Amino acid sequence: MRVALSQESKVQININQGQKSILKSNGDILIRKEGVIQCDLYSAGNIIFYLDNSVCRGSKLEAGDTISAMYVGGMTGVRTSLKAAKKVMVKKMFEGRVIIDRYSTDIFEPVEEKTFDRNSFKQAE
Repeated sequence: MRVALSQESKVQININQGQKSILKSNGDILIRKEGVIQCDLYSAGNIIFYLDNSVCRGSKLEAGDTISAMYVGGMTGVRTSLKAAKKVMVKKMFEGRVIIDRYSTDIFEPVEEKTFDRNSFKQAE
């Protein structure tokens, strides 16, 4: 009960880079520089990568709202999973899985400037 009462809302975690880390936030997770490698990020809000060439490789991201990422996955075949309640936006995704609500798709070929949301999944059915 004490732990539940001490949780803050409207919080942000700001990082430049991360490797082999687990981050959980009741608010947003903001990646300001290089990106993340082999990380698990869980956010009740948004997960946003700011730098145009930041990377997200071999990681698992889950957001209660939106994920905005730049370069996702890589040529090495390390799986990356992006799960959001509303929307996932990527500048370039090499390989991985995108999950929106109860819909999911596997990416095997690179996609660029792509937005995934419920409507894009429904149109593909």
